[in-house]
Amino acid sequence: MYLVSTGESIFQLIVVIAIFIGVLVITYYATRWIAGYQRAMNVGKNFEVIEIQKVAGNHYVMLLRAGSGRYLIVGVGKEELTLLGELSPDEVVLSEPTTMDTYGFKDSFREIFDRFRSDKDDK
Repeated sequence: MYLVSTGESIFQLIVVIAIFIGVLVITYYATRWIAGYQRAMNVGKNFEVIEIQKVAGNHYVMLLRAGSGRYLIVGVGKEELTLLGELSPDEVVLSEPTTMDTYGFKDSFREIFDRFRSDKDDK
């Protein structure tokens, strides 16, 4: 039977918590680096996804800008890609640019968290 002193147990707990926090920090910065790298790879390309609309389970309709002034409507499925049509620049209604983060969220995590916390406090 192992007899471990209280001091050793506390030390082991502190080491495990420190390792856990270290892994979280490394994961956070690695994710940010990967997102920045992917964003930099897509800058200045000829294709841009303007809008995506989910139609069914794994089926989407996408509006793409190809080149300068050519807009394509594409149907995207699990294993297929179909050109549905083409729009002229006059037919496309572009919304005002919003400040969105990398993942398409308008609000920051802090704003969402504060809203959630205030909703909880109201109850």
